[in-house]
Amino acid sequence: IAAVAAPRMFDTAGDARTAATRHSLSVLRSAIELHRAEVGSYPGAVLGTTLQPYLQGSFPAPEVGNAGDAGVAVSTDDPIAAPAGTEGWIYNVTTGEIRVNHADGFAW
Repeated sequence: IAAVAAPRMFDTAGDARTAATRHSLSVLRSAIELHRAEVGSYPGAVLGTTLQPYLQGSFPAPEVGNAGDAGVAVSTDDPIAAPAGTEGWIYNVTTGEIRVNHADGFAW
């Protein structure tokens, strides 16, 4: 039984981390759009500080990719360049696009 149950249990934990990261990404995207609607422009490079009034709690860190790192790599590339560095997120200050700094983050 353990041979069958253990892989499913680990898949469930991975699914939960992915779901939590997708939720955090959705919250960040909403906060970016709220800022844009109020101020008339996308937030600048200091995303964590700028978005704090739009967030309940602290700036989130992803649970996948560079898990636990709430840092934000800033980009002006459109589309955002391939993931790099140790930051949890990649943010384009020109377009307002934010993604997970993870190889699979581009599908989200």
